[in-house]
Amino acid sequence: MALCNLRNWQIIACMSAAFLPSRNILRYIRFHINRSVSMYPDTQMAKYAEYTAESLKRTKTREFVPCRDEIIYIMVMYNDYI
Repeated sequence: MALCNLRNWQIIACMSAAFLPSRNILRYIRFHINRSVSMYPDTQMAKYAEYTAESLKRTKTREFVPCRDEIIYIMVMYNDYI
């Protein structure tokens, strides 16, 4: 697993808590989540993908972008969890 792939999933995890993508993009993201989890089980990348999937189920449209504290919480929480 490349570090850049992990960083990409961290960014997607942060964005999934803040923005609800369009239906077409959401379909692509879900496909990519399922593929990443099945190809790389028991990795940090799979855990971020699973978090993203759960986050997308809960995310509603937001009026404001996430604050710095929200982004740091996601990064720290998952690094401690994994």
